[in-house]
Amino acid sequence: MKDQEVVFFTLLEGELIRGIITGFNRHEITVSLKGGIPVAILRHSIYDLRNKKGRCFLKSFQEEHRDWERSHLFVSEN
Repeated sequence: MKDQEVVFFTLLEGELIRGIITGFNRHEITVSLKGGIPVAILRHSIYDLRNKKGRCFLKSFQEEHRDWERSHLFVSEN
């Protein structure tokens, strides 16, 4: 959200949605499409989420590949 990066959502039914994430909560992600049209996507309907470079942002991919670093804002549960 902070970087205003264009992402591609593939939904379970096969639809492809391209836009910028403008907000999210526990159950949905709000995406701004071309022209500023807001669309709410329910999280359980997402099959895949990638950026223009093809990098996947799904939790299962991130846990396996660990190609990120923790922010200084990360708070441990301990």
